[in-house]
Amino acid sequence: MSKDYYAAHLAKVNETRTVIASENITNDQGMLIVRKGTPISPEIAQKIIRFKLLNPLECSVKLESSIGAKDIFRHLCQLSEKYQARGALPLTDLEPALNAFCHDLSKYPLILQKLTVMAERLPALYQDALISVIVGIRIARKLKMDERSTKAVFLAALMHDAGLLNIDPNLVKKKGVLTDTEWKTLQGHVAISKLFLSLVPGVDKLAVKAVLEHHERIDGTGYPVGKVRGQLSREGQVIAIADTASAIFRERLQPYGYGVKDCVPVLQIIAHAFRSDVHEAIMSSLVDNPSSPRRALGDQEVVQQAGFLLAAQKIYIHWFELMSAFIKQCAGSSSPEDNQQMATMVASMNKTIQSSGIFSAELTSWLKSKPRKSRELQELEYTGLMYDELGYQFKQLYRMLRRSVQQTDDAWAHQRLEELYTLLETFPSPDARFQSLQKTKAP
Repeated sequence: MSKDYYAAHLAKVNETRTVIASENITNDQGMLIVRKGTPISPEIAQKIIRFKLLNPLECSVKLESSIGAKDIFRHLCQLSEKYQARGALPLTDLEPALNAFCHDLSKYPLILQKLTVMAERLPALYQDALISVIVGIRIARKLKMDERSTKAVFLAALMHDAGLLNIDPNLVKKKGVLTDTEWKTLQGHVAISKLFLSLVPGVDKLAVKAVLEHHERIDGTGYPVGKVRGQLSREGQVIAIADTASAIFRERLQPYGYGVKDCVPVLQIIAHAFRSDVHEAIMSSLVDNPSSPRRALGDQEVVQQAGFLLAAQKIYIHWFELMSAFIKQCAGSSSPEDNQQMATMVASMNKTIQSSGIFSAELTSWLKSKPRKSRELQELEYTGLMYDELGYQFKQLYRMLRRSVQQTDDAWAHQRLEELYTLLETFPSPDARFQSLQKTKAP
């Protein structure tokens, strides 16, 4: 049984805001663990963590003071102002809807409790939730979603990662490569978030479903179920792409000085993973943004990227061909479900590769010509961002294939998998392209 770390977070919050048991807390056998009215101290938290509870802890505690609806609206406005320096649009057109949705949060004290704990214990996660709200509502407006669906997007954006509060914070904050066990544990946050939101009285099932689906992808490569195109709700896909775009910007663009609009080339590479209408909506919102594209590299540095990208192109083409052939050859070793999932992802990715022209002879010729005009330099730098994302997607594909092959006794497949990994390790990293830059902190 994995531990529920929410109690530990509550104990830390109790140092600044009183947190008490609002009812007797019992284990799943009915044995009393904590009496009603007891403050959640570190000692009490450690006691709670040792047991599987009869009721979710969130439903058995009360914060004597918590973030309010007005606070959340103010935080949204402050975050918007902060990111306008990075080319984000002001909230002017969204303020009435956001204000109304925030006001409605007063009806959901459990959500306010969770947001309070998130803001104090995992502030970066809280900020991510707010960014997902803004991006999600913009997409909903582009799609002309009705008020019910838009409110579902709002609630799901706030709560989609709330389950991470119940997982070991050291794992949540871990950087670098995760083991399969760690990855599976982190994936569990989806079910935890969904369970929590389903327990909040009055929350629309559309929001609950969107939370459950926010890591699903239309090609079946997502989790926790591996749903495909027709099984996914539009609300869930809005949260999925809003969350993805936020992560791309924060983790891979902002540190090098790029702006919000510079998500365009990266999102172009993952068109195969999302509903076309949802993908088109976020792309339209970004393209319509009047801010100018940004460059992180100087002219000479960008020109030097041409040779770097030519080498990357050869490696990527070779790896994708080997991986595609390997998947076909492994068809008899893996389960039918795994075979279908991997074949679908390869087909979808191939479609994106073809439509983007990233492996085309025309691009190869253009790179060899060493483009030097200002507009060409911008395109060249964007091509680098596209290759960075493609490499990331290939590593995701490899991880999926590894999980499938490791369940078999096929020695040949295991050997080829190691060969593919060795080649994968030769992929050029984004940091190698930006080695002349020092990463900057968020504004």
